[in-house]
Parts: sequence; C-alpha cells; structure tokens
Amino acid sequence: MVLQDSTGSTKRSKVSFLISETVANHIFNSSSFQRRIIFFDAAFKKMNKRICIINTYLPADPNNNKSEFKSTLAMLNMIISEVETKNYNIILMGNFNNNINTYYLTPYRNSLLHKLYNQFLCSFWLIDTHKEFFEHPKFTWSKSSGATSRIDLIFTSSDILTHIYNANSLDVNSIINDNITDH
Repeated sequence: MVLQDSTGSTKRSKVSFLISETVANHIFNSSSFQRRIIFFDAAFKKMNKRICIINTYLPADPNNNKSEFKSTLAMLNMIISEVETKNYNIILMGNFNNNINTYYLTPYRNSLLHKLYNQFLCSFWLIDTHKEFFEHPKFTWSKSSGATSRIDLIFTSSDILTHIYNANSLDVNSIINDNITDH
C-alpha cells in the first residue's frame, strides 16, 4: 500500500510511505501537511501501545524558504506534542536536509536547525536511532565533489528502541533510477 501526500503548493516535494499489508491492517488514522509531512497512527497488540509514524521532508535551505520551513516545524511540533499527550510511541523520519553531525559537534549554536534538533532530542526526548546502533553512522547524502552528510534521519521514542533490531540506510539506487525518489 502506498500512503502519500500530493496536496499543497510545493511542487518539488512529496512525502509517502510504502506500507506492507500487515502494517496497513493496524493503521487507524492518517493525515498530511502540504507535501512536507505525512503520518499515521497504528495499534499493535504485541507493543500494547499505539504508535505514530511521521515522515517529513524539510525545505533544503531554511533561510530561503523560511516561512515554509517554520510552518513545517510548527506542524511537526504540533503533531508530536499531540501524540505525546496521548502517550503514543513516536517514530519520526525523513529528509531533514541538514547534517545532524554538525549539530553533535556544536549543539549550542542558535540556528533554526540547531533549535530543531534540540527540540527533537531534548524537549521530546527522541533518540537518533542511527547513532544508537552505530558509533559512526554512515552518510546518507553525497555529491560528486566529495561532500557528504547525514540528512536522512530516524528518531524514535525510547520505549520503542527495544522493538528495533536494525536502523540502517538502504542503498536505493534502483529506486532512484526509476525516478521514484532521490533518497
């Protein structure tokens, strides 16, 4: 099953999920926001708790797309705050279009993206799963010039870590070649 958002005015963005039938049977709510956020709520008996899974695609340059960036962040904050009041587990993933390793090297800078990571990691107590599983997580983006960064991320609430057996970025060259996505 494909769950996607193609609404909104941003033409160069779209978020989606490719969901197995097994998982789709557990979904009881889904929504999206302007081709930048899509999420669904699901209930799994084994976990005995509901979960909200969020996929986001943040604008590539927050300084040039400040209003869109801020509205997307405001919506992410609203979604996460709401599901926290419901005591759901959270998985937040997507293309954050900023190298999180820069944040870890200088976490106290006053940029919009540092505030974003502080919000997720400190205020919402979400965990960077790649950092949890790997001492040196691999880069998820590169240029022919040799520039690399880790912009595609997965954050999760701590309760769900015991249910995760792997957190890795897959090689998606065949998908990219089919022009489905660039990540």
